[in-house]
Order: sequence, then structure tokens, then C-alpha cells
Amino acid sequence: MADFTTKPKGLFDLLEDIDEGKIQLPQFQRDFKWGQNKVKKLLNSIQAGYPAGSLLFLEIDPNDSKLSYRSFYFSDASKKLDEPKFLVLDGQQRLTSCYYAFYNNAATCESKEKSFYLDYGNLFKSYGKTDFAFEDFIIIKDRDSVAAKTLREKGWLNLTNLKTQKDYYNAVYDINKNKPDETLNNFLLTVLPDYLDNLFKYEFPVVELDKNLSLDAVCKIFETINTTGLKLSSFDICVAKFMRQGIDLREMMEEVKKNDVLKNIFDQDENLLLQAIALLARKSPKANALPDNLNVDDIKEWWLKAVQGFEFTVEELDKIGVGISKNTQLLPYAPVLPLFSALAVRTNIMNEPKSNTLVIGRYEDKIRQYFYTTACAFYYTEGTDAKIGGNYNELFEWINDDTKKPPVIVTGVQWNTEKMLHYTKDSAFGKAVLCLINSESPEDFYTTSTVGNGTDKAESQLHHIFPKAQYRDKYDEKKLNSIFNFTFITSESNNHIKDNKTCDYIQEITTKIKTESNLKELLTKHLLDKDCYKYLKNEDFENFVTTRAELIKEKLINRCGVVINTVQDDVFEYHDEE
Repeated sequence: MADFTTKPKGLFDLLEDIDEGKIQLPQFQRDFKWGQNKVKKLLNSIQAGYPAGSLLFLEIDPNDSKLSYRSFYFSDASKKLDEPKFLVLDGQQRLTSCYYAFYNNAATCESKEKSFYLDYGNLFKSYGKTDFAFEDFIIIKDRDSVAAKTLREKGWLNLTNLKTQKDYYNAVYDINKNKPDETLNNFLLTVLPDYLDNLFKYEFPVVELDKNLSLDAVCKIFETINTTGLKLSSFDICVAKFMRQGIDLREMMEEVKKNDVLKNIFDQDENLLLQAIALLARKSPKANALPDNLNVDDIKEWWLKAVQGFEFTVEELDKIGVGISKNTQLLPYAPVLPLFSALAVRTNIMNEPKSNTLVIGRYEDKIRQYFYTTACAFYYTEGTDAKIGGNYNELFEWINDDTKKPPVIVTGVQWNTEKMLHYTKDSAFGKAVLCLINSESPEDFYTTSTVGNGTDKAESQLHHIFPKAQYRDKYDEKKLNSIFNFTFITSESNNHIKDNKTCDYIQEITTKIKTESNLKELLTKHLLDKDCYKYLKNEDFENFVTTRAELIKEKLINRCGVVINTVQDDVFEYHDEE
């Protein structure tokens, strides 16, 4: 049996149900955002009888409502029922717009206290003479700012008089009871009703989800059918779920976001914190399953500890070059955040005395090895949710027993230098390389500033070492965009280098800024050795980029512990995730 039904429902029947509180909004729904012009466009489509999309409702079980809810914007909250019959999952903006226009109740936001009027006077003059749109005759004024006498003089009719045909005819009677204009009266009684007929009879297709549907299913259906372009996250669903149980997750998250570093992370994805909690509660961290799997006790027991785990993980990732205390730009895969954060709590490493350098050092080495291996192997490109639950247990065992290495650590990374030259700075591998460079805290070419990504580094840019504009006609552009042709520099260095030849800017640096030996030493922090320096001076890009690739490979092996497996072209599996 299907878990939903689809049926047409009249626009004004829907608006009446909203007014009576039979239809409300789940707590996770965003605020009303549409401007007046968009509302007018919608009314124009409705009057023309055009499709305006379907609506998605969730039936409410009065004995066991899973989600908290709230009244529609502009509606009278005093009419709110103990339990609504339906919650609107998709269609809030359209329904609120129509309610705004046709009901015009006491608004809750002064900037939106407007009344909508039909300019029937000018519509009467234009009808049958020229092409026009309904929206051209909708007037919007400050609410209750136009006197009744003025309305009659201008030929304006408040749209609140269009909720039913009876309301409309009563309004026409009031218009004509003083000084009737026979021609206008005939238009209002015979022509305009036909013109407004689509409005009175308009129906929306409504998909009603069964009240017994799981929250996981609700989330998946919303993501499939929603028309707003805004993704409903599991965190949003959990906000509504736990609100009924006395926990305001939204307020708790806002408190966490007072930490600017964590705000950078959770502004990207609030689910990450819930995934860490799920791991700590030994439950599935699968995003869509979080609303069904997590309970109040999980939130109470693990919320604060998970937050502390994230704070600790930020510090650890900064040590290995991610620079996440500033932003997430170099982070190859976000799933490592709940994974490492939950691990920090479970192992209690974050409470380990700093004097115990052996234990802390072993932990950091394994985090580094796991981070760089999974990024270089493109491990979390697919099946992320299915992986991190198992990875959590594997990592915990490895932290406590050196012999129990996770399979991804043992398997390692395929390497084929020629093929890997095509990975760019935006790939997971490219970001790992940038983290590796960043971990060296390199010095700027022209200044003495430390460059890279981090709160302790100067504002930096990623720049082609062999400038693309200078060499695109000479070398393969894909190779010029290789991650092995990038490093961090300041805007000042960028202004000097611009699109100059490598030999020219190297000569300028060694002539005016630094000695040759100083420059060579500086370049080592950018993972550029003496051979790379020679190729820069000789404008030998091909040898430069392959030599640097080999240097970075050795750094991954020796510094990060990554297992590298050199393979032939026909065996190498290229990951095109960009």
C-alpha cells in the first residue's frame, strides 16, 4: 500500500484551513521570504489557471505527532489547534503568499503589513482593448491606509473580498449602493466574475504523506519533491522532533556557533554534530536516519562532549595543515570531522595530560596517516554514510592496538605520476597536497610573511608557479592546472610575479629580495628542491612538475605514513570528482 495519496484541493479551502489552524508548518520550515513582486507573479499565474506546482503535506497523528509545529506567518496564532491535521513540507511560500494577499490578518512583521487591492477601475477601462496581465491591476499599499471612500473613488477592491464569490458580490453591492454606474455595474456583475473564475475555482495538487511514515522517509521524500531549492537537512527534522520533547536544538546550535571556528564548520553542515553524537551513542550516523535513530537521552548525554570533540579535532587538524580554525577550504572530506571528534571523546585523548607526549604523539600520527590516506585515495567520494560507522570502530581499535590497522590504511594509495599530474587544487587529492604544503608553514616569495591557510598566517592566495597565462601556448593547460604547479603566496608576491616567466621572477627575487641560498631554503618549505629551482630558472615545466610530484610522494610516505603503490597506466584508477 502506498504511503501517500494525491488529491486536488481548492485554493480557498486550503486558505480557510490555514486560518483555522488545521494546516500548519513544521518547526524546521524556513521563514516566509517572498517579496511583493513574487506574490503578484503567483497571483497572476493562478488567475490565468496556470499550474503553480504541487504541495506536500504530512498527515498528523493526533495521538503521536513526531514533529513540533507553528502557525503560518500572518495567521492568527490564537486559532492554533491543539493538533493540526496536516503540516506543510513543501509549498509554504506559495500558501503564505496567497494567505497574505486574501486574508490580510494582523501581520507579525511591520515591513510586511500591506494590503492587496484589485484595481477594477482601470481593469474595466482596459478590458477587451489591450493585452494585459492580472498582476498589472494588483495594487499594494500599507495596511488599512486607504479609506473606504477613497477605495470607491479609485476603483480598488481589497482582495479579502475575493475569498468566495458571495464575498465578491457583497462587495459589489457596497460599491454600487450609493451612486451606481450602470456600465461599471454590469462589468462587475457579469464580466469580472468570469475573469476571476479561475481564481475562485483554482486547485493545487496536494500530495498527502501517511501519518505512519518514518522521519527518514519524510526527509528523503522532501529532498526529492521540494520545489524551493532548499535542502531539508536531518538537523531541521531533529529540531522539530526534539522541540516537542523540550529540547531546542536550534538554540543549542546557535550557542555552539558563538565559537567562530565551529560556526565555520556547522554553517556548512549542521548534521555533522548529530553524526558525531550518533557515533558516540553507537547508532548509525547515516544522515537521513538521524531523526529516527537519535533520542532525547542521546542529545542530553553526548551534545556537550561532541562539541568538545570538535574543538579538539580542529586543533589536531590545524597541526597537520588543514587550517580549519580559519575556514574549511582545504578540507577534502567533511565526514572526517564527526569521525575524529567522536574518536577524541571515546578515547578520552582530549583529556590526556600534555606531558604524556608518547600517547598524544601516537594518536596524532595515526590521525595524520588516516587523513592523508583517505584524501589521496578518494576514499569518501562515495558511500560516505555507510563507511564512517565502520571506520569509527576500526579507528578506535587501531588507536589502542598498532597491529589492527584499518583496511584503507593497509591498502594505501595508487600512484602513477603522469596520471596524477591531472589532479587539480579542487580535488580531494589536491586539497591534501595543499594541506601538506600548509603544514610546512612556508614563507612568502617576496616578503617575510608566513603564507598558507590558518589564523597564524598572512592572507594568502593560491598561484600557479609557472603562470598559466605565460605558458598556456607552450604546455598542456591541464598540466599547468595541476596541483603540483600551485603554492601559497601573498597578493604582493602575486603582483610581482603576475604572468612573468619563471626565470625572470626568480632572477628578480635573487637580485633584489633574497640571496640565492635563502631562496632555495625558502622553496623547500613549498616542497620545491634544488632540482625544481633549476627547472624554474630554465623554464623547464615538464621536469619541474614531475619532480615536484615525486617530492610530494616521498613526503606523503615519510612524513604522513601513507602507503604508496606505484602502478602502470592501465591499472591506475583516475578519480574524476571535480
